Amino acid sequence: MKKGKNILKEFKRRFCILKDDFMYYYESEEDFTPLGLINLLLCTVKTTEQKGCFFEIILPHRSFLFQAETSQEMDEWINAIRNTNARLYNELPEPAEKSKENKETDITTAEVAVTPSVEAKEPEVPVETEKDPRELLKEFLEQPDTGNNICADCSTPDPRWASINLGIMVCIECSGIHRSLGVQISQVRSLDLDRWTLETVQFMQTMGNKRANQIWEWQIPTSDKKPSPTDPRAVKEEWINRKYVQKLFADPAIVPKEETPFPMPEKKGTSISIVKEGFLTKQGNTVKSWKRRWFVLKTTQSTASLYYFRNRGDPLAAGFIDMVSSAVRKTNIATRPNSFEIITPSRIYSCVADNSQEMNTWINKLKEVIEKYKKDMRNSEKVDAKISKAPFSFGDAVLR
Repeated sequence: MKKGKNILKEFKRRFCILKDDFMYYYESEEDFTPLGLINLLLCTVKTTEQKGCFFEIILPHRSFLFQAETSQEMDEWINAIRNTNARLYNELPEPAEKSKENKETDITTAEVAVTPSVEAKEPEVPVETEKDPRELLKEFLEQPDTGNNICADCSTPDPRWASINLGIMVCIECSGIHRSLGVQISQVRSLDLDRWTLETVQFMQTMGNKRANQIWEWQIPTSDKKPSPTDPRAVKEEWINRKYVQKLFADPAIVPKEETPFPMPEKKGTSISIVKEGFLTKQGNTVKSWKRRWFVLKTTQSTASLYYFRNRGDPLAAGFIDMVSSAVRKTNIATRPNSFEIITPSRIYSCVADNSQEMNTWINKLKEVIEKYKKDMRNSEKVDAKISKAPFSFGDAVLR
């Protein structure tokens, strides 16, 4: 069963597949288009205190609650997710001087953090989980080669604040900037003043400044410079906004521009087709204002994305919508004629065309693309006999 995000929050049964670096979930076993997917690099997984075979996958901005049919199946899913997470972590670029011993230590820490109950056969795990969360946090902060001794955003030494959903340590000035972004972006805690739960510390153990910046500072243009400790607050504000809100430097294969299902990785050399482009007026997600944006619908052999730009001709998109797992419908907004909605698993995008003809053209083109990729995925799934899959019910919950 899946617990919905609407007011009723009803539970529904879903069919799930663990393939490559993602976990896909479908409405039923017969469907070939996933409702969404979970990137396993940024996650941690743990059992819950609920009765039954429940476990939770925690991401920086969201958590998923799953229920397997048996305890054995739950353990298999947890181990598979944990192993995938460890493999992805090891594949991240690391300094050449980092020793094999340190790598093994990192993997062990991640394993202990995500599945303490599953690894109960290891003698040191029960002892580790009995420690006070602050003791574990202190040990983690003192680990070498984690980058936790300086602020993740401006390199100020000895940061005493943290963003518990991003898994980073920041200085007091940057912590204030993070608070201003809202809890949907960053959830700030004091290392000294606030209460820390074991689950929160365990997530911090799987991330840390070094690993987080490998993702959020994946590619910084030469025109951008990371702030120093002595830079004015305004400089740090702009950097943090560009880093976490606009996601301009993040690895696009891990952190999408919008909080939509993560796009499928594209192979190098894949040809890109522009199906349609033009102006639409879009309503914002946080600030419900309407802004005119330039939209471009692009497709490859395996992906279909609707990119939107603040201005026509901008080299960098303000965001994108994964159309493969989306739906489109016409709406009737009295004050906004020629409107339609793009529905994704995590958000509904409200758009307005300049006239009825343009609205119908956009709706038809988007529906054609969605239907095409449904058929392609259906044919691909029929011949893929190597996918490991097992059904279980799950719900979703907001990460606290």
